[in-house]
Amino acid sequence: DHKRKVKIPKIKYGVPRIQQGLVIKKSLQFSSFFVFLFKEKAISHHLLSSHLMNSLVTAMVNELFETTVYRELDIRASHSQIAREYRGQVDSSIKSLAGYLNEIRRYFFHFTDHCFNHSVRIIEALGRVLTPDQLKDLSHSELFLLIATSLVHDIGMLIAERELQTLANDKEFLDERHSILKALEFPIKDDWNFRGIERLVVAEYIRRRHGRRCDLSLNGNCTPCRQLTNGKEELIKWIARISLGHTLDFNSICNLGEYPTNVLVGTEPTNIQFLTICMRIGDLLDITTARISPALRELSEQLQALSANHWDQYRDIEVRGLAPRENITIAGTCPSQGAERLLREWVNWLREECEKAVLTLNNGPQRYSLQLGRVEYQVKPKCDSS
Repeated sequence: DHKRKVKIPKIKYGVPRIQQGLVIKKSLQFSSFFVFLFKEKAISHHLLSSHLMNSLVTAMVNELFETTVYRELDIRASHSQIAREYRGQVDSSIKSLAGYLNEIRRYFFHFTDHCFNHSVRIIEALGRVLTPDQLKDLSHSELFLLIATSLVHDIGMLIAERELQTLANDKEFLDERHSILKALEFPIKDDWNFRGIERLVVAEYIRRRHGRRCDLSLNGNCTPCRQLTNGKEELIKWIARISLGHTLDFNSICNLGEYPTNVLVGTEPTNIQFLTICMRIGDLLDITTARISPALRELSEQLQALSANHWDQYRDIEVRGLAPRENITIAGTCPSQGAERLLREWVNWLREECEKAVLTLNNGPQRYSLQLGRVEYQVKPKCDSS
């Protein structure tokens, strides 16, 4: 509204970095800025969801371009045709893919960030975990697959409206609906539904299958996915396989028939098991405050206690020592004992994953090892308000 003068908060631009224990996320500042304008009625909902959201997507895309992993691929593109083609596939798909992934919140409003920002933070974390020599030793295909699988590993959580019609007549879904309602442990009668199918039930049903659903998106009519893979069947196969791997138990990743350590992708040897383990650890490491944009938390519908704890566990959390051979420290506070308990379980999972990864990978070639220190937990709960 040009008739009103609104004090605009300053926005700090820059590459996301962890400096002196502080997590700086440009996109969160953009998000908070948009919500500020929206609340002050300085901008219409229409503009918030179109023009300015395009600016937000551009900012998120730029964050990807500044990650260590992408920059390594970009450097190689100046002298390698293979790397140049891979970079082109990422660049041509990335903006539309960002918008596509952000639609995950349509059904997963009660979940923390599983959209494009989450994917970029995984890539950023992998650039910190891997040594500079490792990044240089990885093949072009391995670098590309690290980026591509991090981007689309949660794309199976995207639900098309036309799927609701199918689910309404799906016996497997209807049979599972009762157990899902029981597992949710809170009433959802006030949530909107389609032909009697509750949105939260649909979300939980899809969540349990989202690893396998990635293959459907890659092989389906998703234009950004086709651009990312350039329609190459072997890329589709391995991106889908690695994405599925982030939802499986660790023993399944040790099955060399499904997750080989030496397979040709194009003309280059590729370690699928290593890439899958890296992506799993990067996913688990996304537990900082950046995952709960205050803007999204505030704009979300009223959350039940369980979902609130999932959001609140990250409210004041930072990851320190994210570098080769350094101990990884999860530090901060949680607003309640329930949120702290959830976070502690997650960090225990991260600790076990890191230990298994080291035991599995570090007996092989040096370039496929992980130089991970101990995972230390230094988080305390604040007193519950009750």
